[in-house]
Amino acid sequence: MLGGIAGIAKLAGGGTLLSGIVGSGIVIFGLPASSSREQKGEFLIKVSGTSRELQYKLTCPNAPETDYSVRLEASFENFKFSCNNTAPTLNQKVEVQLTDVGTQKNQLSCEHKTDREYECIYKAASGSKNTFLKQVFPQEAFSDSLPSLHLRPHDS
Repeated sequence: MLGGIAGIAKLAGGGTLLSGIVGSGIVIFGLPASSSREQKGEFLIKVSGTSRELQYKLTCPNAPETDYSVRLEASFENFKFSCNNTAPTLNQKVEVQLTDVGTQKNQLSCEHKTDREYECIYKAASGSKNTFLKQVFPQEAFSDSLPSLHLRPHDS
């Protein structure tokens, strides 16, 4: 089974560059400061590296006093994207790994491309059958205070 690993995150200045390995840690990436408040609600997350390109939307509450960002973390067997009500950091890239079999790692690397869009690349662990990401709805998703999107490595 998959499981998160403890992680390290490094920030690089001059835009939103965040890279490292994140397991139980949390990485936040979001809108540039110049984004308009009217566009806060919906984020588009594109995933390549699977048999077909995947697209998901994460809709955060549209509160005029809050600048939302997207948080990415490893959550047990899933890659979890969630709304975060903290001000965003500029120009970020994030990489999260989940342990597959033994020491093999499934990896999801995401980059903030535009105000509302993120492009992610999935790399399955070497020799893994989990070459696809499927959206799942774990019990924790129903108790989250803000919307979340859970993607689990899968074999189809």
